[in-house]
Amino acid sequence: MRIVIAVEPHADPGWVEEGIRIFPLTDPLNIVLASVLDIPRPPLTSPGPHARRLYGSAIAGLRAEAQRGAEKVVESLYAALRHRAASVAVRIVDGRPTAGILQVATSWRADLILVGSSGRGALSRAILGSVSDEVVRTAPCPVLVAKRRVASFERVLVATDGSLHAEAALRFVAGLPVPPSAELRICAVSETPDALPSVPLPGRARRGGMLLLLAEVEKRTAIQTVTKALGIVASLSCRVQSSLRKGDAGRELVDEVHRWVPDLLVLGARGRTAGREVALGSVAETLLRETKCPTLVVRR
Repeated sequence: MRIVIAVEPHADPGWVEEGIRIFPLTDPLNIVLASVLDIPRPPLTSPGPHARRLYGSAIAGLRAEAQRGAEKVVESLYAALRHRAASVAVRIVDGRPTAGILQVATSWRADLILVGSSGRGALSRAILGSVSDEVVRTAPCPVLVAKRRVASFERVLVATDGSLHAEAALRFVAGLPVPPSAELRICAVSETPDALPSVPLPGRARRGGMLLLLAEVEKRTAIQTVTKALGIVASLSCRVQSSLRKGDAGRELVDEVHRWVPDLLVLGARGRTAGREVALGSVAETLLRETKCPTLVVRR
């Protein structure tokens, strides 16, 4: 497995070592530690040569400080990971964080990108608009967002809606060396008609019957989705269970996370739908925004 780990300069990298040690990854591991030096370059208003020299010196000083910070972080991580991985390489690049991370991942054809919460800075904010969210939106491979440190990855919750992206997420999990002691829970939501977008209904006389029919169709679809998902992960030796909820998909899945408290949440990223860009799909964005557990997002 080829893994790119996004490392923030001057950050506490402890979550990386823990994640690599605990998360079920396929050996041999080949790791690239990617640190992006995002040096601010405000516009220079003074055209004088002295001002230009001072400006250049200031930018060079900022970059040198960031370089030292990045080297210190990756040096400690290299020492910690070289016993776990078959190979550990380092890439320190200049530019915007998201573009730099994706550049490394694409050129190296990574199987997984790992970004995490270090307590400060762009990579520590697992909210919409942060670097981690931008990486999830545009990455060419699965992304693991480590929002908090965990003691183990014993409880894995996979949200599925029967889409090709959700199936890709299930197959990715099925290919991991999940330990027999783990619990895998598959959750699907049977959306009620009032939660379905733009459902055309006839007059009041037939409205009740149509709502019941729509609800029954949604329930049967959700059951079929769970059944197919169970078949995809049947090769795993861990305990597998399922959960079928009813209501709005986003709210129900968030509630499932809060109630079951998984060590890892897995979901599929929809990408483009209906001819327009939908970054992840509203349900995936809701889960990324409103849950605090580490989240693995898989794109088909």
